[in-house]
Amino acid sequence: MKNDNLHIVNFANEKDFLRKSQKINIDLYMMAIKPPLEKDQIIDQKFEDQANSFLYVDCPQNTMAWDVNEPDSGYVIMVDAKLIHRVAKEYNFVHYNNHEALYLTKDDEVLLWDLFKKAYDEFQKPQYSQDVIVSYITLILSYTQIYYSTYKQEIIRHTVLAGI
Repeated sequence: MKNDNLHIVNFANEKDFLRKSQKINIDLYMMAIKPPLEKDQIIDQKFEDQANSFLYVDCPQNTMAWDVNEPDSGYVIMVDAKLIHRVAKEYNFVHYNNHEALYLTKDDEVLLWDLFKKAYDEFQKPQYSQDVIVSYITLILSYTQIYYSTYKQEIIRHTVLAGI
């Protein structure tokens, strides 16, 4: 690990990562964007422009475990709470249920994949800027707040329409 406070992984470039774990408590914020790993994980389209990528945000003290059979793709950003606590406390979604997936629209998907890639590319530089990466994380969190609000409104709208 290059830094004890920050680590970014592009699973497409990782050959050797832990594919299965027991439950662990995480002590950092973790943000991940991933496509479904298996075709049967692709859900029926709830909304007409729903993408096939998922965004996950976990906060310190969440418990998680994983079991990945197929090669994974996507990005994960792990960041110490000290670096983003001031920013993260403004977003209530970071404290939702463990590893709850946010389904993205196609436009949201493109934007977030780009931000994760830019953060990863910056992290790969020999002399990367932690401030630049924290800025990308802040953008990811800001957009995620908008997406959660929009997603909740869509659910309410579809529920109301279904009841008509």
